[in-house]
Amino acid sequence: MSPAADAVIGRLDGARQKWWLFTLLTTSVLAACLSFGTLLVFMLTDACARFSQLPLLLMFLVWLGVTVALIVAVGRRLIRSQRGLEATARRVEAEYPELGSNLINLVQLSDDVKNESRAFCDAAVNQAAVEIGHVRFDDAAEKESHWRRFIYCMQTPRDMAEALVLLGLLIVLAMICHLLVPNLGSAASRLLTPWQFVPSVGRVEIVKVTPGNTEVLLGSSLQIAAVIRNPKAEPYKAVLFVTPEGEQESSLPMAADKKQQRFTLTLPSVIKPLSYRLEIGDSQTEIYTVGVCTKPTVNEVEVTLSYPFYLGRQSETFMQKQADLEAPQYTVAELRIRPSVAIAKGHIQSGGKRFAGRVEHEGGVLLVKMPLLKNTTFTVHMYNDAGHTDPDPRINRVRVLPDKPPTVQLLKPRRQSSAAPGAEVPVMIRAGDDHGIGRLRLEMKVKPPGSETDQAKATPTTIVKQWTEFHGNTNVVRHHQLELKPEIVRPGGTVLVRAVARDRRVVVDWGLDLQPQETASGWHSIRIVAEEEKSADALEQFDSLRGAIWKILERQIRARLRAATILKREQLTERTALATEVRSNQIDVQKLSIALVKSIGKTDSEVRVAIKHVLNKLAFGDMLRAVEQCDGLVKLKLPGQFDRPVPEL
Repeated sequence: MSPAADAVIGRLDGARQKWWLFTLLTTSVLAACLSFGTLLVFMLTDACARFSQLPLLLMFLVWLGVTVALIVAVGRRLIRSQRGLEATARRVEAEYPELGSNLINLVQLSDDVKNESRAFCDAAVNQAAVEIGHVRFDDAAEKESHWRRFIYCMQTPRDMAEALVLLGLLIVLAMICHLLVPNLGSAASRLLTPWQFVPSVGRVEIVKVTPGNTEVLLGSSLQIAAVIRNPKAEPYKAVLFVTPEGEQESSLPMAADKKQQRFTLTLPSVIKPLSYRLEIGDSQTEIYTVGVCTKPTVNEVEVTLSYPFYLGRQSETFMQKQADLEAPQYTVAELRIRPSVAIAKGHIQSGGKRFAGRVEHEGGVLLVKMPLLKNTTFTVHMYNDAGHTDPDPRINRVRVLPDKPPTVQLLKPRRQSSAAPGAEVPVMIRAGDDHGIGRLRLEMKVKPPGSETDQAKATPTTIVKQWTEFHGNTNVVRHHQLELKPEIVRPGGTVLVRAVARDRRVVVDWGLDLQPQETASGWHSIRIVAEEEKSADALEQFDSLRGAIWKILERQIRARLRAATILKREQLTERTALATEVRSNQIDVQKLSIALVKSIGKTDSEVRVAIKHVLNKLAFGDMLRAVEQCDGLVKLKLPGQFDRPVPEL
């Protein structure tokens, strides 16, 4: 083949490859323009209308279908535009009729290796090459219109440039639309992910939404608030869209503050999980979820009471539904509280003090210790993982049994008595405590003669006797014989004695340092007299008592004699008058007996004690019955009714 023929075929093959390449590029750019244009139209539509998920899904499927179809079309066009040299030659001859069949003959004869007359073929090829050598094959495409070049896959760099310009115009248009329509960007995200909710973001900038994703107590209220950037205080419409679990979405208008920057709405009662979102102006928020949980309450309480050591009691454990407590003072209560739901932390609040608890068993138990120091109240506060607690916990009561001070009485000797030097004065002490006596002692001090009003002259208090063994008894009685030694006491002086009782209280925990409580009786004075004076006093008291008893006996005898004359009277009025007189005498006798008993008072004399006992029995026994019989006589209505009761009187 001649060099001229090779040049022609080379130029033809270059035109063929050029058309194929720019047809591919131009077609791809045009397909991108069409796909992008479709997407832009759908984005503008959603930016203006804010479609729901279903219309977005339909538009996405339409755009996806268009895009896939364009990709398929580009692929098919790529295959179709792969023409050979002969087809290219025919296409050039169609654009240049003056070439006749020279170009196709050159292509065919140059590849013919079977023809026996090669000289003839070479001559024909050279002649055709000379005749068409001046033709520019690239310019053949310029003779066709844009559409025909597209149809015949003969597109040129110019066509590709025009397609790129079109794509650029679409991009510029999209940028202009984005400036004019602020929510165009979010519309793209919404359109390309229609299976999930994507908020539309417009001119209104939503700065903050509270509470966002959260969890609330069942039945509690929920305030939803949104803050926007609105320096000019422009009015915007704010709507809350709420979707309870298993229900349809509903819309609720929100109230704005004076600056049009904060919008709020309160849901009065949340009884099931829900989701919500907001629309303020042309902007939307994401979808927030609200979970519902039950408030932690006390199901039951296991109480372990650890009593103070000095009580000598073992710890006790018991179950109860509520946390009310009752125990001796200074007891430590360990509460194992079982909540209704799993908790993360908890504590007990009592007055101004907080007792921290420890959560065990993966939130199933709250362990708290607290001392029972006084009557008070406390509340149990338990929190779940989200920090929710019962806003109005039950008020539990603590009732302590106070550790009262011991009581002590010095029963003997009397508060004021007398004794001679060397005598043994009987002492009797009675003491009691609600939890047992720890120590009991008898104390004494001596005042010399002439120092009755001068306490400074009394000797120091000494312990005469003390007792420490009581075997846990709460009430004890102890006896002692107090010897008044002559070398210590002298006539005219005074010996003061008292009893002191101490309980077993010792508390050194919880910041306390409490020692045993003591109670002392009053001082009882024993006047020291000479032996002769003591005997004279006793005799004088005995004579006085005997005279008083004789007077009572005399009044009683007179009353009985007067009663014996009642039956001697015939008239009812006379008998009634005598009965009234006898009744008055019996009342006087009873009063005198009671007064004499009180005058004897406490005494160490066995004789006086016996007399006091007999008189007390008469005053509230026989004498009281005599008064009652006289009352019956006064009420009688017939004279004959006196015959039976008078002899008994």
